[in-house]
Amino acid sequence: MKKVLVLMLGILLLTGCGASNADENKAKARETDRVGYSVTLNGVEMMVGDEFSKVSSKLGKDYQYQEVETCAFEGMDKIYTYPDYEIYNYHEDGVEKIYTITLSTENVATDEGIRVGDNISDVISKYGDDYEDVAGAYTYTKGDTLLTFIFDEEAVTSIEYKIQLEGVEEGE
Repeated sequence: MKKVLVLMLGILLLTGCGASNADENKAKARETDRVGYSVTLNGVEMMVGDEFSKVSSKLGKDYQYQEVETCAFEGMDKIYTYPDYEIYNYHEDGVEKIYTITLSTENVATDEGIRVGDNISDVISKYGDDYEDVAGAYTYTKGDTLLTFIFDEEAVTSIEYKIQLEGVEEGE
């Protein structure tokens, strides 16, 4: 009888822990259930569509700030220009979210290791040949992220992560 009680108690303990872990795992899955390209800057992984407030303090204070009238959203774009990249933000339901991340120097790289100065073959070897070529810029799509490599001749001159909006054409 003691063995049965110990076994039942063990099962209850495991079940209780399992439920708690299951809830934690569900919450983590919701956070990581995003589909798109991410980039890690100053040790902070981010994606377009993320809340800027969750990453801004970790990016440092070495930036210039400006606001410009937006063409894609209502209101103003907020632009944070850091030494090696720029982050454009918009407001949605009172929350400042990342709209575009542009890598502009060889000091930063995509999470897959591509940086300004690399060549077209480097990009294709990391991202494949499923891209759209528009005027010498290769755009890869994953989830709601457009990842564009802009070339001058064969070299990458700029890398842009941009949120893909339904019903909005590029450049509007």
